[in-house]
Amino acid sequence: MLSRKPLAYSISMLLLVNGIAVAEEAANSEESAQPAEAPSEKKTQDFDTITVEQKFVKADAKSAMKMDVAVMDTPFSVQSYSEGLIKSLEAYTLADVFNHMTGVKQSGQTGMDMTLRGFATSGTDMNSILVDGLPGLAERFSSPPTVALDRVELVRGAMSVLYGQNQPGGFLNMVTKKPQFDPLYAFGLSTSGYLGHSLGIGDDKSYHFDFDTAGHIDKDGVFNYRFLGELNNNHNYRDFNYDRSRFLAPSAAWNIDESTQLLAQLEYRKDSSLIDTYLVAPKRDINLVAPINTFYGEPSTGRVEEGKTATFQFNHTFTNNWVWNAAFRYADYSSDQTDFSSVAILADNVTLQRRARALEVSRNTKTFDTNLAIPLETGPIEQKIVVGVTSERFSINNNRTKFFNSTCPGKYCFNINIYNPVYGLVPAFDTIPPGAATSLTNNTNNDDTRAIYVSDLISLGEHWKVSLGARNFNDDSTAISITPPAPDQSKTIKKS
Repeated sequence: MLSRKPLAYSISMLLLVNGIAVAEEAANSEESAQPAEAPSEKKTQDFDTITVEQKFVKADAKSAMKMDVAVMDTPFSVQSYSEGLIKSLEAYTLADVFNHMTGVKQSGQTGMDMTLRGFATSGTDMNSILVDGLPGLAERFSSPPTVALDRVELVRGAMSVLYGQNQPGGFLNMVTKKPQFDPLYAFGLSTSGYLGHSLGIGDDKSYHFDFDTAGHIDKDGVFNYRFLGELNNNHNYRDFNYDRSRFLAPSAAWNIDESTQLLAQLEYRKDSSLIDTYLVAPKRDINLVAPINTFYGEPSTGRVEEGKTATFQFNHTFTNNWVWNAAFRYADYSSDQTDFSSVAILADNVTLQRRARALEVSRNTKTFDTNLAIPLETGPIEQKIVVGVTSERFSINNNRTKFFNSTCPGKYCFNINIYNPVYGLVPAFDTIPPGAATSLTNNTNNDDTRAIYVSDLISLGEHWKVSLGARNFNDDSTAISITPPAPDQSKTIKKS
């Protein structure tokens, strides 16, 4: 019902300093004191023409061919969304941009769940979202922040030749901001809140602060830097809801000479959030749903994510315009979550059965890629050849330390009333009740991939482009699954 929706408000401020502008008056008081000309006199005055342009979709993209090629010259469906578009949308995360991309939708609760042209991705599709052409996000559940993005390139269609296994729908490549010579100091601050349904303007306010600084370390610009980040403290109209995150990304570039550059980038993310299972509909009747702010979990539970990445890029341009690129990316991620999730409505249509869950996850990604870009001209035919090798290791461990339903009646009964929930009556999370049917697992997966690839973009004139490619790869996978023995119910079980 519309009357149950809160009213959202937002206030934002942006300060950008990149030099000093001086404004002068166009006319002085003496000129304004001159008598007016007679109506019969005609006077013309020439004005300077000022044109203001802002491009939301860039004309070139690198993701599809692993080299800078105009979008119109790429025989693939490619779109490059600029930083200007992201800022105009006030999009703080990559997921906020999805609805403005062609063929992209968010499809789940994690930052990697989306559909591309109808094909769904998941947390195991490491190549669905890339960072500067390499896999390895700092976090899984939280969507990547946009403060570090220069643009987002969307490539639709299968691209396994250059990037390995990925979904047929395509992938997104986040091109990050790089160090620069010109000084830059940018700061942004915004706040928002809700009004309505027992919430006032001063209740559950959210804050967002970000900064972006850049410049040269020495006067000749041999060493340049960039340092950016953001701080979030978000709430919404749901009871106890919160999402607190911090993000820091320093980087430095060493211009060894005019044709050689080395780039180093670091990234740190940490996010704490409440796990919300939302509302239930008894008898599937919308009229029996509780007020929209009702929360069925426990305020003391939640998820903490922490991620660190390091990226190194090297490129050298030879005198014959051949370009050698090499890149390495390391990503380390861990999360710890506890929650009481909804299982079913009991026969009274008032009591909600809940389940206790605890999960520890760790992920590690190491990727190395090097290639040689070779431009060739044979008469009227132009070729752009890329030959490269890549090596990747992906490891993940899922350790489910708690997973069981309520046992009622008794101290381990954590059923809850959907209209009048009472919190804090659950036992400590480091205990398992006697007789509980547990389903604890500890799974580890390791994937090692090595590949060699070649791609050739052939121009047969202004309007005809042909792309040829091949990839040979070797993939080794190992999986280890451990099911812990039934615990001694007379003892307290500690989380591993």
